[in-house]
Amino acid sequence: MTLVRGKSKAISVYVRARSTANVRDVRDGTYRIYFTTGYRFSTSKGRFARSAVYQRFNDRLKFATTSRQYSIWTLTLNPVKGGNARTSSVNPKDFPA
Repeated sequence: MTLVRGKSKAISVYVRARSTANVRDVRDGTYRIYFTTGYRFSTSKGRFARSAVYQRFNDRLKFATTSRQYSIWTLTLNPVKGGNARTSSVNPKDFPA
């Protein structure tokens, strides 16, 4: 999963199937979320070797921090019955590297 702010990649994290990841200290701002799924992730190439699918969430996420509160988002990177997040396909060439 990759968070992009403006045109710059801000954070990337690998999340293994059936696992979770927590990302802390995200700077205030609005981010577009990209993710890819597939099989046989190659750490040396930084991509899946088989059946890779590249997507992004249609809605951007806003992170804001004040002295009394901060933003928390929970994302699921697979379809969920009753889920409310829409995604779009991304050309692999347009995926943030």
